[in-house]
Amino acid sequence: MSAMGQLIGGSFLSAFLQVAFDRFASPEIMEFLLRWKMDLDEVESLKRTSAMIQALADEAEVKQFTNGAVKLWLDHLKQLLYDAEDILDEYATELLRLKMESAHQTQQVRNPVPLTPSTESSVSSWLNSGMESAVKSINGTLEGIKGIGPKVYNIAEELPEIKRFGSKVREINQRLKSVAQEGVALGLNSSMGFGSSRPMVFSQKPPTSSLVNKYKVFGREEDMETIVGWLLSDKTQCPSDNGNNFSVLPIVGMGGVGKTTLAQLVYNDVKVKKHFHLKAWVCVSEDFDVVRLTKEILESVTGSSPPNSLDLLQVKLQEALREKRFLLVLDDVWNENYERWDAFSTAFAFSTPGIKILVTTRNKGAASIVHTVPNDHSLKVLSDEACFALVRRHAFMEENTSDANQKMELFGQEIVKKCKGLPLAVKTLAGLLRDKRESSQWKAILENKIWDFSESEILPSLMLSYHHLPPLLKRCFAYCALFPKDYIFNKMELVVLWMAEGTVQPKERKRLEDVGAGYFDELFMRSFFELSNRRHALAGLPLFIDLSKELSTRSFFESSCITGSGFVMHDLIHDLAQFVSGGIYCRREYDKPSQVLTTARHLSYVMDNYDAEKIEFETMKSLRTFLTLNDIVGSPRYFLPTMQFQFHFLRVLRFRNCCNCELPDSVGKLKHLRFLDLSFSDIVRLPDSIGNLYNL
Repeated sequence: MSAMGQLIGGSFLSAFLQVAFDRFASPEIMEFLLRWKMDLDEVESLKRTSAMIQALADEAEVKQFTNGAVKLWLDHLKQLLYDAEDILDEYATELLRLKMESAHQTQQVRNPVPLTPSTESSVSSWLNSGMESAVKSINGTLEGIKGIGPKVYNIAEELPEIKRFGSKVREINQRLKSVAQEGVALGLNSSMGFGSSRPMVFSQKPPTSSLVNKYKVFGREEDMETIVGWLLSDKTQCPSDNGNNFSVLPIVGMGGVGKTTLAQLVYNDVKVKKHFHLKAWVCVSEDFDVVRLTKEILESVTGSSPPNSLDLLQVKLQEALREKRFLLVLDDVWNENYERWDAFSTAFAFSTPGIKILVTTRNKGAASIVHTVPNDHSLKVLSDEACFALVRRHAFMEENTSDANQKMELFGQEIVKKCKGLPLAVKTLAGLLRDKRESSQWKAILENKIWDFSESEILPSLMLSYHHLPPLLKRCFAYCALFPKDYIFNKMELVVLWMAEGTVQPKERKRLEDVGAGYFDELFMRSFFELSNRRHALAGLPLFIDLSKELSTRSFFESSCITGSGFVMHDLIHDLAQFVSGGIYCRREYDKPSQVLTTARHLSYVMDNYDAEKIEFETMKSLRTFLTLNDIVGSPRYFLPTMQFQFHFLRVLRFRNCCNCELPDSVGKLKHLRFLDLSFSDIVRLPDSIGNLYNL
C-alpha cells in the first residue's frame, strides 16, 4: 500500500460484509440464481446500507475513546454486522447446497427430467433414442429417484423456503438503518470519513526535537556505537551503485521502543557533531509533504526564510550542501509512497558525497523504500537491567534512600516484568508511581492494566499503529487476541483460521493462502509481530503440536517474503489486540481469572482438562470460533453434545487429542463450519452427516 489514503483505510468495520457479498457474485451461485430466476434485491439494498453506515463507523471508532455513548453505539453496530454476515453466509450456503444437490442428482439419475421447469428436451431425446433405450432409461431414472428421495429431486419445492432469506436480510437491513439514525443523532457524520476525524485523538502527539537528556537513557550503548560508526564511515554508495551521493539507514521498531531517543543520542554525539558540517532534524509524522519537508531542511541549514517553489527549494538546498558533510534525521516516517520519497531525495542525489540520513519508523515497508544499506537497524526492547535503572531514575530521581531501595526491592522486578522492555511503558509507569509514597498505592497501580491510566501515552502511541492498518488487517490483528501472551504464532496456522473466518478476500488469480500470507507479512512489516527465537511457554506440555513440523511452508505458500518458523507479539501489542477486540474475541485460561461475555463470537481455551463448564456455553448462541490451544489429552464431553442447539454459526472448531469421544451426528447441522481440526484423536469414524457441511 503506497498512498496515505490507503494506509488509513477505515475502521474495523469498514468492508465488514464484503467477503459475504462477494460470495453472491461467485460463478456457481450466480449460475443458480439465473437458472431459477431469483433476484438479490434485498442483498443489494443491504450492501448500500452497510456502505453508508460504515462511513459513520469510521468516525465512531475514533470518538469512542472520548465518548461513552459512541462506544456503546459502536459495540451494538458490531453485533448487528456480525448477525448480518451470518445471515448472508447462511443464505449463500443454502444456495450452494441446492446447486450441489442438483448436480449430485444429475450425476446419479441417468437422463433425468431436468431440474428446470421445461422437460421438452429430455422427453425428445428419449423418444429419439429408440423404444428399448427409452425403457431402460426410464427404469434407471426411477431407480435413481427412489435412491435419492423427494427432497433432493424436487428442488423447486425448496425455493420458497430459500426465498424467505430475503425477509431475514430485509429485517437486518431495517435494523441497521435504525442504528444509522441513532449514530447521526449522536453527532456522527458520514460525509467526514475516517481521515478527517482521526486527528482529533490520534494526532495529538507533539512534534519531536533533536534535544535529549542523555542521563535519562539507559541500555542503548551498543546501538549508539553501531549507528555512530556508520555515520562516521565514508561509505555513501547504495548497494545498487546507482550513483546516489547519500546513504540512508532506517531505525525500525515498534511504537514506544525508543527509536526517536536513539536518534537524538546519535545526533548529539560529540564525534558526530565534529564530523558533520551541517545537521538538520525534521519531525515527519504522517504527512510526507515534499515541499514542507524540504523547506524545513533548508531553513534549518541556512537560517533564512525559504521560497515555496519545490524547484527553487531543491536548487537552493543543493547549493547550501555543496562541499559539506550533512546529517539529516527524518523522525517518525510513515510514508510508503516511493514516488514521494524519490521526489524528496532528488535534492541529495547529486550533491557532494557525504550526506547521511537517519530515518526512524515503525514500518518495515517504509524502511524498505528509503534504505540504501543492506540491513536496517532493528531496535529491540531494553534489557531488564536497563529497565530497572530507568525505573529508579524516573520514580526516585536516582535517590539512594532506604525508602527507594525498599520499594525497588519490593516492586522493581514486577514493574520490569509488566513493561517487557518497552521504555515508554517504563517511563509512564514510573511517572505514575513517582508521587506515591505508600506501598499500598504502588501495589494498587501495578494491579491495574497500563491502558487504564488516563495519563498514559502508551495507548495513543500504539493505537496509532493500529489505525494505520487497512480494515481487513484490523480484523486479522484483533483475531490474535484469542491467543495467550508469549504464544508462538505459526504463520500457516493463523492464515488458515483467518480464511475460515472469511477475513481473507479473494484477489485476482491468487490463492487465498497467498493472500492471507500477504496479510501476515504486512502485520510483520508494521512491527505487530517479531521473529521468535524462543520455545512456546506451553511447549513442555504433553503432545504440544507445532504446526510448522506438520506442513511445509514452501508448499503451503507459493510466495511469501517471511518464512520464519515462529513469531511473537510484544505484551503491550497483545494488550492492544485485546483492547480493540471489544469482547468479540475472548480467551479462557484455566489458571487465570477471565470473563467470557455473551457477546463473544470467538472463544479459545487454554485448559488443564476438557471439562469446560457447560454453563458457559448456554448463552453463547452466536459463537463462530472455538479453539483449544494447548493440545491436552481428554474428552470434550460438555461441549460436543451442545453443538446441535447452541453453535449454529460455528465456523472454526479445533479439538485435538480427543480420547473416548465420538463426533455426534449433530455436527452436520453446523452448516457454516469451514475448519474442523480433530488431529491426534482416537475418533475412528466421522458421522455421515459430515457430508452436509458444504463450506468445510
